[in-house]
Amino acid sequence: KAATIGQSGLTSSGHFLEAVKPPYRGSFAVVSGRTWAQALIFFGSDKGSTWLRRQGWSSATSSVLPTLLISAYVQVANQPFVRSSVMLQGDPQVRFAHQSPSPILAVLQYLWRTEGVKALWLGTGVSIVRTVPKYVTAVTAKDKME
Repeated sequence: KAATIGQSGLTSSGHFLEAVKPPYRGSFAVVSGRTWAQALIFFGSDKGSTWLRRQGWSSATSSVLPTLLISAYVQVANQPFVRSSVMLQGDPQVRFAHQSPSPILAVLQYLWRTEGVKALWLGTGVSIVRTVPKYVTAVTAKDKME
């Protein structure tokens, strides 16, 4: 949260208290997004791996390919919600959203209106590079232990 405030250009010491507050704003969207994403990654990878093995693919390909594709997909699907929740934690441009009954949706609408639809997925490439290897490693380790 402090990094988000720092990246937004705020330097006044009056914003220090904002940086140390708990990051509750937008957390429901992130937690619920991660829940369905991880369920799909592990369940889908297991089913995809089984299907690929039946089709004659190698064990390594069967283990890595479904996880790679599914984890990239869920990262793309979740990115707008992750971006909006990060903005809620300290970006002064979206202070208006805190009074909204649905702050995440208010930020998504703001991004769409002011920067266009592409802004919703800003940072997706970095997120994929950061998270996909983690899931591929976890599912591969799970497969090796079975």
